[in-house]
Amino acid sequence: MILHIVDILLLQRTFASTIAKGKFILMMLSFDFLLSHLDASFLAWLHTQKKIEDSTNHHPQEKNSNSPNLERIVLHDLSA
Repeated sequence: MILHIVDILLLQRTFASTIAKGKFILMMLSFDFLLSHLDASFLAWLHTQKKIEDSTNHHPQEKNSNSPNLERIVLHDLSA
């Protein structure tokens, strides 16, 4: 009878340990998936920002000519 109780307790402990390990593995897998998804989203965002930057650099004639040029402002301030 006592051996049977000890076996049940050991089985419960082993089962609880297995569940804890399983939860830890699932948590790590979901964390890894989250990081890879965030990494992919960040790279897509970065790629979009690069495209926007490239499109504004390749078409300077499309910029508003009424806006003051930073180089003119700096040169004007230095000459004063």
